[in-house]
Amino acid sequence: MMVAVLILLLGSAAAFCHASGMARHQRDLFGRALSARTSVCAKFAGWVLLVAAGTLGIATMGWAVGLAVSLAFLQLGALASVLVINLVLAPRRVR
Repeated sequence: MMVAVLILLLGSAAAFCHASGMARHQRDLFGRALSARTSVCAKFAGWVLLVAAGTLGIATMGWAVGLAVSLAFLQLGALASVLVINLVLAPRRVR
């Protein structure tokens, strides 16, 4: 059970990193566009977190179940990130 929570947290962090790497979401999150180097680093960190979550699921539950559980929890983490960005952070920036 704790592995599933960790995969969910890694998936949420990965989705936030990917969103931080996109210009539109940078304006929503930070109020300005970040440098190109920072954007690339954020995208890279997102991919590293995705791979870490998948590897954790596969290592603890095997290929079949671990991969399926990892993908399910990664999608839930991405959904949570989208909801937080659009419903909590973005409306705060609009004035």
